Amino acid sequence: ALLVDAVGEAIDGPCGELCEPPVATCPGPQVVTVNNSVRLAGAGSHPSGMPVTCEWSVVGRPTGSSETPRPANSCTTTFIPDIVGDYLLELLVTDENGRTAVCATPIEAQPYGGLWVETYWDLPGDIDLHLLHPSGGDPNLSSSWMSRPWDCYYSNMT
Repeated sequence: ALLVDAVGEAIDGPCGELCEPPVATCPGPQVVTVNNSVRLAGAGSHPSGMPVTCEWSVVGRPTGSSETPRPANSCTTTFIPDIVGDYLLELLVTDENGRTAVCATPIEAQPYGGLWVETYWDLPGDIDLHLLHPSGGDPNLSSSWMSRPWDCYYSNMT
């Protein structure tokens, strides 16, 4: 509380709605197929009608994910999860006086049907994925992994 000595006339009473924080409203949990967009229509308001700003951020994500909400500085945004897993997006609402309110929306990114393989790395170079057909031989022998037609990889996709 702040005590101010008044000169002249003063009113000793609560400041009402102007002293209240803003309100943040988030959509409920979302489920989306990975690499597809999900629209998040949040809302920000203030009891007095004071203008507010909104900002979305990712506060929880699978390891390796780097996607961000676009646009981040709007109450309504779009998000495209780039890795299968659980995400948590937070909406921060700020009023003109710097007071804030926060809410969050969980997003579950599911894989497409069938075989789904995800890889990520942060070192120079590339990575190759090989799938061995059951008739390709002993998976413990390196010679089995390089024998056509049983080794399936980028250059032999059949």
